[in-house]
Amino acid sequence: YIEERNALQAKVLTAFIYPAAISLVSVAIVIFLLSYVVPQVVTAFVQARQTLPMLTQVMLAASAFVRSWGMWVGFGVAALVVAWRLALRRPELRLRWDAMLLRVPMVGRFVLGVNSARFASTLAILLDAGVPLLRGLEAARQTLGNALLARCADDVSARVREGAALGAALKVQKVYPPILVHLVASGE
Repeated sequence: YIEERNALQAKVLTAFIYPAAISLVSVAIVIFLLSYVVPQVVTAFVQARQTLPMLTQVMLAASAFVRSWGMWVGFGVAALVVAWRLALRRPELRLRWDAMLLRVPMVGRFVLGVNSARFASTLAILLDAGVPLLRGLEAARQTLGNALLARCADDVSARVREGAALGAALKVQKVYPPILVHLVASGE
């Protein structure tokens, strides 16, 4: 199970590396063109003393901006990324971010699907091995990478501890995929 999960994580990571590398190279090429190539071509435009098309004027303005402010913008973006990563260490902000992430159309569906599958498969393996349900729920909760889903799993554990059926406890959350809730309820 762990090997399959690690293989899936490696595939997902590999799938994201290529587009990220292409994007990074593309941004670097644009910055190079705006910083070095366009300024060299500007002299030809200045000597021609003709009215430049709007698109050319925009490109020249972008080139001037990148030469003047590019390094500061880069530092600013890096600082924002670091600040964001540090801010996400706060539990309440992390919870709000993860809740918002689940509402993003394609991303939310992916995050919910991966986390639900991980939660369900971990719980199934543990229950097949004879681990009690409450302990299995706690261990399965540890596999969730989304703070909102982890909080919902805590609530599911509390409801099961109070005597509720697992399917009913999952259904109350209104977060987990209906197929998961239905399959769990059918299996009880």
